[in-house]
Amino acid sequence: MSRLTVCLFALLMSSTALLANGSCPHIGADTSCGILIVITDQGISVQQDPTQGPFDGVEDTLVGVQNNSSKRVMSLPLTASQAIFSFDGDGLCAFVTCTWPHPYSYEGPITNFSSINAAGTSGIVNFVGGLAAGDFTYFSLELSISTICQPLTVAPLLKQNSGAWTLDTYDHLYVTKTFANADAVVVTNNPTIELAIIPNSVGQPANQGATTQAIMLTTKTLNGIRDAINSVGVTGVTASVLNKQVNNTTRYYLSLTVNIAGTNTLQLRTTAGAPTSNILRNISAKGCYLTSTAMLINYRAGNQQVTDPRALNNWLNSQVDGYIGAGNLNPVAVARYARNVVNVGMWFQPSTGNQRDDFALNNYLCTGNPAVLRVAGSPDHFVVATGQTVVNGQNSYFINDPYYAAVTLADPRYNNSYKDLRLFSSTSTPPNALVVSAHSPVELLLTDSSGNRTGYDPTTGGTVQQIPGSGYSRESIGDDDDPVNEPPTDETKSLEAIGVASGLYKFQVIGVGTGPFTIDVLAYDSSGTPQIQSFTGTATQGSADVYNITYSSTPGVPLVVVPADDILLPPNVTVGPGQCVPLPLSLTSPSGPIGTFITLTSSDPSKVTLGPGNLSSETVFIPAGAITGARTPLVCGVNFGTATISATGGGLPSANQTVLVSATLSFSPSNSAITRGKQDRLTLSLSAPAPVGGVTVSLNSDQPSVATVPSSVTILAGTSSVIVPITGIAVGSTVIHASSLPNVPETTASVTVQ
Repeated sequence: MSRLTVCLFALLMSSTALLANGSCPHIGADTSCGILIVITDQGISVQQDPTQGPFDGVEDTLVGVQNNSSKRVMSLPLTASQAIFSFDGDGLCAFVTCTWPHPYSYEGPITNFSSINAAGTSGIVNFVGGLAAGDFTYFSLELSISTICQPLTVAPLLKQNSGAWTLDTYDHLYVTKTFANADAVVVTNNPTIELAIIPNSVGQPANQGATTQAIMLTTKTLNGIRDAINSVGVTGVTASVLNKQVNNTTRYYLSLTVNIAGTNTLQLRTTAGAPTSNILRNISAKGCYLTSTAMLINYRAGNQQVTDPRALNNWLNSQVDGYIGAGNLNPVAVARYARNVVNVGMWFQPSTGNQRDDFALNNYLCTGNPAVLRVAGSPDHFVVATGQTVVNGQNSYFINDPYYAAVTLADPRYNNSYKDLRLFSSTSTPPNALVVSAHSPVELLLTDSSGNRTGYDPTTGGTVQQIPGSGYSRESIGDDDDPVNEPPTDETKSLEAIGVASGLYKFQVIGVGTGPFTIDVLAYDSSGTPQIQSFTGTATQGSADVYNITYSSTPGVPLVVVPADDILLPPNVTVGPGQCVPLPLSLTSPSGPIGTFITLTSSDPSKVTLGPGNLSSETVFIPAGAITGARTPLVCGVNFGTATISATGGGLPSANQTVLVSATLSFSPSNSAITRGKQDRLTLSLSAPAPVGGVTVSLNSDQPSVATVPSSVTILAGTSSVIVPITGIAVGSTVIHASSLPNVPETTASVTVQ
């Protein structure tokens, strides 16, 4: 197998400092974790113990996870440029006895794996019952992971604000900069301006080949220019003056709309025949992501300049899918340009969006893949990360900044921070894909036929990423020429799913504010040819519009997007044994004139019933014109495990959701001191009454030479606690572990013997 070099650098940090919060056990050749992933509220950081190699002596890595965030973490999506999830059966459970489920043999306590893509380069590490704030666990990954990584040379350094392309119109942003007044501020001193309509066959700068129209100005303000353009009557072009609030101040700008087939872009020139006098928003102002991807393409061409921001922008403007919304780059289209136009092998790889992810970034850099970073600050700006460095004693990254003079992420403008990643590599991905984008004020959630979801989770307010090969991101590109007075592009939410199968998909448009929204659905077939459907609507806070996507990867089969008429059940329902929780049931559209009967059924009443009568099924009536019933049904836990709740009726497609019966353990006290040679006791509590048969809890001491506990205790049926005797053997400290896997996650208590 190949060796994977991942630059998870810790500046030769000692293993003691590395594992201050948690420690992997001795497994194979490793005495502790090789890699420590630290989860914080800002994202994922990574440390490495340089004294720990592959635990199997060849190629596999022992990974610890410390949750230093303020929330319980249910899962950890991981992305790499090589196949870290291509498990071959010799994980940590081949070296130690694993008392928890381990179908791959790479699982650790309370962990399992899902949503692994076909290439094995991405997947999800799930934490059964969740990894609580402050808790630690571990698992293993395929391939050897090392810290050695030299910076990459990404040349030439391209600047969006320095080059022939600087004043080219960016995307189809046919708007001027903003002004304080539409009637009093002079836009140009010239009595005549020129409108240039540039066809796809020419592209910018279009000194020749464009259709031009001289516009005589009576008044040289925004309103005057608008009136002059409309009075000339250029077929297919309309001008208007709009306004936006910028820093609590009303600012005005000219906006042009065009409906002329084959148009690549427009220019509005204050001097006839001079593209450099174009006053529409340009690459200099908005082209940071565009210029960053041009640098990646040149890097993959052997640091030869095979493209530049102008050539890439012209091509994207000629494509139905080049840009998403107003000014936001489509990375799938950029990669297609690289392969099909300049013959450079480059593919877009969806990443763990909306958070810092040093695991993915370091992995890509150390396998020869520079990455695009959406850097800290507001509005958004993009740079290219090229390698690791150290600035003032802190780990940082070298960057190619397409606008500013910054050379590392430690520049005060970025404060050594970034929001998320845009990943491209030379590893091919299937051409069939779905890309759904939304423009404020909504979020998106896509669900496949297996119930996997990617996008915004309205129940948690966070992001889920369960569909293999998928990602979800947000961006609103700032105006680098004048970030104070000029507004950013409207925020776009983009959901990409690469290598998707043909079938039925459901996506929800979830209102997070009030106002109009636009949705673009792009479907790519097995040849990479896109189809697009766009539609609009109006959102309110908490609204949820649901649509069905019928997608086929077969060329020529049309994309179908229609409003869904479905039953909705909530995801991620967890209940304790002997307890009941609400199961909100709703319809996506109002019930018909005679109402709708929906029957709920449990697949396993020995685990989950419908209550409070412990029924295997029950029926809920939704009155005419309503989307919910007069009462909310309950699900009740009977015993540990899972059951599927099915909802059917009313001639609607059935809905299914899994309900987990679980509980948590806790020690009291969680920290204690006992005397050597004496016996003390801890109280071990379960968060719900133990079910029939009780709960057997496994116990162990990290240091049995310091203190011992029984190998197990039983919490009797109907009770929720048990006494755990502990005996002090020698002066020192140890950690007591208690778990009843797979349904009850581990808890610990610290004990000092005096």
